[in-house]
Amino acid sequence: MKKMLLSIVLGLPLLAQVPDWSFEDVKQGWNSDLLTKTYFHYSEMQRQWAFELLGKVPFKGNEKVLDFGCGDGKISADMSHLVSKGSVLGVDLSFNMIELAKRKFPSFAYPNLAFRQSTSLVSSDLEEGIYDVISAFTVFHLVNKPLEVLKNLKSHLSVDGKLLLVVPTGNNPIFYQAANEIFPKYGITAPRFASRDSKNQTMRTLEGCAFFLQEAGYKIELLELVETKNPFYDIEELIQWMVGTVSANWNISQEVSYFFFKDLVMRMCELDPSMMSTDGSVFFNNARIHAVAKIEK
Repeated sequence: MKKMLLSIVLGLPLLAQVPDWSFEDVKQGWNSDLLTKTYFHYSEMQRQWAFELLGKVPFKGNEKVLDFGCGDGKISADMSHLVSKGSVLGVDLSFNMIELAKRKFPSFAYPNLAFRQSTSLVSSDLEEGIYDVISAFTVFHLVNKPLEVLKNLKSHLSVDGKLLLVVPTGNNPIFYQAANEIFPKYGITAPRFASRDSKNQTMRTLEGCAFFLQEAGYKIELLELVETKNPFYDIEELIQWMVGTVSANWNISQEVSYFFFKDLVMRMCELDPSMMSTDGSVFFNNARIHAVAKIEK
């Protein structure tokens, strides 16, 4: 595992281009039972990423936590055990995700855990309340107005509270090369790719994360890039992970998503045979940013 701490300061290279697939409509995303169930069964990587960061942050056990973009609720439920004398509220845009989370993690088994649907892309409809910890795991790469969201979240963070972020960078050239070859086959419009500069930042780079956090009034305590080869049991598991995770990002219909991602994964393996192990397992390179921040006093 390679970690690059504050590479923007050290002068290490950043992404010249990143995919732009932020949600611009509350109707986008995980808006069907089938898609949410697929995500639930194949979201272990996101859960592992969250605990990579949670393991670096000490908890007293009585914190009030807001899990922004909680998705299927797995991580919110896990965090409820970390704060057994506190509480966790998971919020998400997706009605289907919230309903699934309520069914999977009922109040009788998780008495300090609750879920609520949001209908605002900029989190402007959060109920009044102050939280000791606000988390957003694999969320901000989909946020269209990160500065506005960060400011809104800050208004709900306690003076000494912490903001925890895990943001996928999308820095996998083989993935996007294969995808751009497959899109035309299915008549699907590819996500936009935009060159970024200091006036057009993205949360998917260390530089962009630092820019938005500081502009929103946060003091950065930790900012690092984590790069690993993420393991999948076999090709089928990687396909299903992409169906559950990327279909919503790219607005790919359920009717073709499995076949689309099967073609994509097979093409990736052709372009980079080193992805495949002799035992049948597959490794997918997907870096992510860890950030911990507090309110700038």
